[in-house]
Amino acid sequence: MTVFSSATRYSDEYQQLLEYKVTDWNGTNGVEWYLWDFTNPIHRGFAGTEKGGKIVVNITDTHAKPSQLAYLANLDPVPYGDISFYWRTGYLNFTTTNISNTEMAYILNLGYMSWCPGFMIPLDLEANAAIALAQSNVWGTLCDVTITNKSQSVEYDFRQQTGTLLQNTTLEYNITSGVLSRAYTEFGNYWCEIQLQTLLIPGFSLPVVGVIAIISIVGISLFVKKKKKNKK
Repeated sequence: MTVFSSATRYSDEYQQLLEYKVTDWNGTNGVEWYLWDFTNPIHRGFAGTEKGGKIVVNITDTHAKPSQLAYLANLDPVPYGDISFYWRTGYLNFTTTNISNTEMAYILNLGYMSWCPGFMIPLDLEANAAIALAQSNVWGTLCDVTITNKSQSVEYDFRQQTGTLLQNTTLEYNITSGVLSRAYTEFGNYWCEIQLQTLLIPGFSLPVVGVIAIISIVGISLFVKKKKKNKK
């Protein structure tokens, strides 16, 4: 079990490969992947996809937040991994490796103000709720924060009320795995909507859904053969 503290306890199976279908995207020229810092700024290029494309995230480990994002409310350690963006034709547009989930969230607006939960949250729902609700007034910027607890998921909704480029972001997470299942975010002339399609087990080439389907088919086949044999 991977346990760090009550506020940073991730799923036992936090090493996961996540595939998201892009259901909406307007970043025609791509999103600039840039982290500003006085001493160590990072520029990774431009990440682009489109409606019908996909984003693949491979969560591999946990570490402290990068120094450029140390001011954020996310508690250390945070998940790290790789992220890739594909066009709907299947061609790879952009990829970057061994970066924090916090950085992914910051760039793609999968969070609000000082909380960037991104593609995976800790399993402490109370701690997550406290951090989310604290975003209702950050540096004098007001936001309506709504948390909706469902049977299998929790949804965080942020509606910025003051400022110039008003951000609207909705993030829904599975409460068992902590994995992002659905997201919609818009800020200025950028918006993105994604839906989890496949959760892959590390070391296997088949998605979980495919494995379950194969097991079911094999099980039914063996059952039928056994039944026929008993009739003879």
